[in-house]
Amino acid sequence: MFENGESPARDAWVLLRSGASFHQLSGVLKGSEQPLAITYVGAAAHREQCSVFFQGIWQPKLGAALKPDVLVVAEPLPLPRAGVLRYSPFLDAVLDVEPTVEAQIRSVRSKAHRRRLRKVSRGREWDWSVSDRPEALEVFFRTLHRPYVEARFGDKQVIASLEPLQQRLARGGGVLTVTHRGEPVCGAALFDTPEGLDYDRNGFRLDSLKSPVLLSERTAALELAIFQLARERSARTVFLGFCRALIDDGLFTHKRRLGCRFVPARGSGRSQLWVRPDLRPRFFAAVPLVMGPCGQFEVHVGLSRDSAPLSRIQWRARLKNFAIPAVHRAVVWTDVPATDPRRESFEDSLRAALGKREVEIREA
Repeated sequence: MFENGESPARDAWVLLRSGASFHQLSGVLKGSEQPLAITYVGAAAHREQCSVFFQGIWQPKLGAALKPDVLVVAEPLPLPRAGVLRYSPFLDAVLDVEPTVEAQIRSVRSKAHRRRLRKVSRGREWDWSVSDRPEALEVFFRTLHRPYVEARFGDKQVIASLEPLQQRLARGGGVLTVTHRGEPVCGAALFDTPEGLDYDRNGFRLDSLKSPVLLSERTAALELAIFQLARERSARTVFLGFCRALIDDGLFTHKRRLGCRFVPARGSGRSQLWVRPDLRPRFFAAVPLVMGPCGQFEVHVGLSRDSAPLSRIQWRARLKNFAIPAVHRAVVWTDVPATDPRRESFEDSLRAALGKREVEIREA
């Protein structure tokens, strides 16, 4: 079945014999035209973690001779190969509650978002209320949450049923509704935990999707209301949900800007990742990942020969998301010669973005 005794395919076969589920996924590497074959070994329900590596549609595909470009194996299954990286595919975003709302706004890392929050805080047309009544949760679910999720993400989006939310509400929490000139425009379901508030899900009136500016303004209004509610309830933290461990992912970027710290997601296991050596610069350029244990995170990023030349300003705009408190160093995979001006510009910009953090260059 396999072409040689020392291959990623053989490793996968050994794991398969131990009882793990085995999946071969095929598509195109994100942001490129590079064909990509991934072998995933683990629970079938978790193979979706590999979808972040693909551009658009991918499909399951099992061949007679398996030679994957990427091998992902869920722990605690062993992956007996050199060059294996360990990571949590999903991270929880945790917002520490500051002593005052103004201090909370100052901790936001985006100057533009700080301006939006302050503009909303000065606007008398905004208001919010919170209710722990089941009827309020039903109205939020029916009028704000479900229509918004279906309109934004399509009918294939999995939407949790109302009943489990009602059960959580009975144990503690509330439905936050934000109004603009007396009209409900957005809201969220938040539940009590020993550490603080769990921001479970949100919803926006559908006209929010017609304008990015309007959606950003209403997002700021909702977040400001959450800041105020957290202070009223003396919460220490607000759990803002999970995001992928992909440092240029939209959710990760917004939660970083909001001032969150990141920890491995609750209920999400760790995985091991092996990438074909000559593919590593292109792979990590397309999917810069957060690796390692919490508190000792590494950002793995690639600089490939195929990368378009960018100015230092463009590189800094792209790389500034790497500077989060839990990241202590960056690892760069590259096949670009050290004398190439593109590499010099990239390295200078990365070091400027990371400050005093270590940068390690690994030649592919």
